[in-house]
Amino acid sequence: MIALVGTGEAARLDSATARDAALSPLLLMEGASLRIWTRLEALLREDGRLAGRKGPIVALAGGGNNGGDALAVLRHARFAGFRDLGAILLAEKGGELYETQLASLRALDIPLVPWHGQGEKARALLKSALVLIDGIAGTGLGGPLRPEAANLVREIQPGTVPILALDLPSGLGDAYVPENPVLSATWTASIEPRKACLYFPSARELAGSILPIRGVFPVDAVLDPQAQLLEEADLPGLLPRFPASAHKGRRGRLGLLAGAPGMVGAAAYAASGAAAAGAGLVTLFADSGIYPGLAGASPVGGLSPTVVRPLPGSALGLDGQDALVVGPGWGQSPEKARILAEILNSALPVVLDADALRLLPRAGDGTKPGPGPRILCPHPGEFEALSGVSPSRALANPLSCLPEVAAAWGGIVILKSHVTWIASPDGRIAIWEGLEPGLGTAGSGDVLAGLAGGFLAALCAGLSGPGGLAEAFQAACAAVVVHGLSGRAARLKRGWFTASDLAQEASLLSSGSQDNSFRIGMP
Repeated sequence: MIALVGTGEAARLDSATARDAALSPLLLMEGASLRIWTRLEALLREDGRLAGRKGPIVALAGGGNNGGDALAVLRHARFAGFRDLGAILLAEKGGELYETQLASLRALDIPLVPWHGQGEKARALLKSALVLIDGIAGTGLGGPLRPEAANLVREIQPGTVPILALDLPSGLGDAYVPENPVLSATWTASIEPRKACLYFPSARELAGSILPIRGVFPVDAVLDPQAQLLEEADLPGLLPRFPASAHKGRRGRLGLLAGAPGMVGAAAYAASGAAAAGAGLVTLFADSGIYPGLAGASPVGGLSPTVVRPLPGSALGLDGQDALVVGPGWGQSPEKARILAEILNSALPVVLDADALRLLPRAGDGTKPGPGPRILCPHPGEFEALSGVSPSRALANPLSCLPEVAAAWGGIVILKSHVTWIASPDGRIAIWEGLEPGLGTAGSGDVLAGLAGGFLAALCAGLSGPGGLAEAFQAACAAVVVHGLSGRAARLKRGWFTASDLAQEASLLSSGSQDNSFRIGMP
C-alpha cells in the first residue's frame, strides 16, 4: 500500500524535512524541480501526445512555492539546451522562493509575461505552447482559485495543449467541490507522498496520468497518512490462505440471502463471486417466489456450487454460517426488513448490498454496531440512501463524509466507483484506483458482494469467535482488488465481458496465493 496524505501533512513534512536534514527551503525546491524536469524531459522524448508538436515550454506561475517550482523547471530546461521557453505570471510579487526563481529567469532572458495587463500577449503564448507547466496553485490552496487564476484556467480549453501539473492540478485540494474550476492535466508530477485528493473519484480524471516523483522527502517520514492506496502487489497479503488439508468447512460457509422473482441472476452472480473467493460451501436461502424453481436446479445458473434452502423466518435459521451476504436482487418487503434487523443484532459477519442497503434505515437497530462485523457495498445512489449525502458530493470528496458514515453504521463501507474508497469505523481508509470501464456491466456489483462475503467467511472460519473489523477490512480490500484486477484481465482477454466472465477471472486470482509446492514424501 502507498501512503496518501492531506495537504496539512504535506506542509508539515516540508517543514520537518528542512529542519531535520538541515536543508534550506530553496534546496528542497531545487531537488523537487530537478526531478520534475527529468520526468518532463523524458515525456518530451517519448510521449506520443507531443510527437510532431512545436512551440515553447510555458510555465504558468502563481506567486507561491508551486509557481517557484514551475519557474525552476524552466531554468532546468534552459540548462538542458531548450531555448524556446516562456512564463505567464499571475503575481506581480510573490514569496521569497518565487522571487528567487523569477530573478534567475530574468538573468537568463527567458520571456516573462504578466497575465494582468498583458493578456493578449499571454494568450498568444498559451496558444503557441508545446506544453504547459501548471504552477498556478498547489497544496497550499484552501478553497477555490482566486478570480484571476480562475480566469486563466477558463481560458485553457481541455485537450488543446498538453499540461503537466506540479503536485496537484491547480484548483484541486482537500476542499475540492466540482463547482470550483480546476486546470485539467495531461500528467500530474506528484511529489511523494501523493495527496489523497488526487483520488477523489470526480477529480481523478482531472489529474491525468499520475507520475510519482520520489526522493524529495524521506520515504519513512509520513506520520499521519489520510489513506492507503492499494496496489496489485498487496493482493497476496490480503487473500485468505488455506492449509493443504483444508476441507469445505475450513474454507468457509457462506449464507446468501439474495434473489426474488425476476432477479435470480443477481443471486447467481453473487454466488459465483463467493465461490471464486474460495468459500467452501455457498448456501442460497431463497425467497419463496423462486425457491420451488431452484430447489432442484443447483448449481444456480451453472455458476456456483450452491445449496438451495428456503428463506428462514428468522435469523436463527442461519446459524452455522461463517458469514452472510444479504441483498442482491432480494427485494424490500417489510418481512425482509424484519429478518435483516435480526441479522444485524446477531453475531453473524455480514456483507450488505443492493436491497439490503435500501432496507437498512428501516431495519430497527441497524445503525448500532452489532456483535458481528459488517461490510456495506453501496454505489453512490445507495450511499445517499444510507447517509443523505448526494452522489455528486460523495464522489467529489469522500473524505468529507465516508468516515462518518462508516462510524455511524458500525461497519466497513465500500463506496463503489471507478475509484473505489473503503472506510472502516476505526478511521482506516483504503483506495483502489480501478479506472476499468469494463466493470460497468450488469451483475458486476453482485460478484463484488459475493467476493467480499466469500473472503469474510474464509477469514472467519478459522476463528473461535465471529471475527471483527480486522477481518472485515481485509475481506473488503481483497474483494475490491480481485474485482478490479479481474475486470482488467477479462477485458484484455475478451473485450467487453459479462459478470460470469468476471467471476472466472476472480477465481484464478483468488486461488493464486495458495502454496501448492507441498507434497507428501517430497522435499
